[in-house]
Amino acid sequence: MEINKFKGIDVGKGPIDLSPYPSAYQLRPIEIYHKEDGAVDDGPSFGILMICPYNIAAPVLGQISLKMFNEGLADVGYKS
Repeated sequence: MEINKFKGIDVGKGPIDLSPYPSAYQLRPIEIYHKEDGAVDDGPSFGILMICPYNIAAPVLGQISLKMFNEGLADVGYKS
């Protein structure tokens, strides 16, 4: 499984399967940041600060560009 490429995955109504990532934690988003000039892809991007509800990991900031987000939506066939 390629983990360096961002992609959208449609799981339907079933649970999200994290078995390919045995050390993954489920994190809860608590803040979202918008950056107009982009930290990713030289365009608008967002940073999402997440915490582990079980206090077993430090807070994590994930960054995603608007372009990446739209590509992920296209992967799962989402149309607005």
